[in-house]
Amino acid sequence: MSSIYLAKLTKQSDNDTTVIKNIMVANKEIVFRFQWAVASEEQYAIVLQYINTKTKSDPLNRDGTYTYEYDYLDYYLALEDMTDEELNEWLDTGPALPNGIKIAPRPSQLLMIHRRIEECQALRPVVNQYKEIVKWQFHAIYNGQTTVGYIEPGGWYRNQDPELCFRFISDLPYIGKNDFNNVSIEFEVNDA
Repeated sequence: MSSIYLAKLTKQSDNDTTVIKNIMVANKEIVFRFQWAVASEEQYAIVLQYINTKTKSDPLNRDGTYTYEYDYLDYYLALEDMTDEELNEWLDTGPALPNGIKIAPRPSQLLMIHRRIEECQALRPVVNQYKEIVKWQFHAIYNGQTTVGYIEPGGWYRNQDPELCFRFISDLPYIGKNDFNNVSIEFEVNDA
């Protein structure tokens, strides 16, 4: 038979990027070290700033109205599977276009669109990788055994261990830097 225990995570300050917790569950102690991915976050911010600069420097032009807030990657990646014929048909519908493309002649428009699609295709895996690693990481020690991973709601860690397993629970699907206090750890401990 097993029992379920819940431990709410807290940190002292929003600025904390490292949190160490000794958690007692029943008669078992687990030492957690939580670390925000500071270096990865800084690198991700550089990539996002680059994309943001591209967006701001070429706003969407819809009949003379400029929109500086749009998702640069989504805009061009939505066009990635189109042939030149399909792109021409799309351009004929008069969509909102980045101003640099809107004022160019059609052959230049196609060339610029293709180059930006290629750039966004190259940026996509970088952005996706950073989305995966800019998270709270943890290092837990129990009974001389180390468990490492990310704070993500869902699956159990140490689920094959006969004594103790745990998982992170939260109403949030993604745990950002300032969401640490919105997470709990659920422990399942074998009472035998």
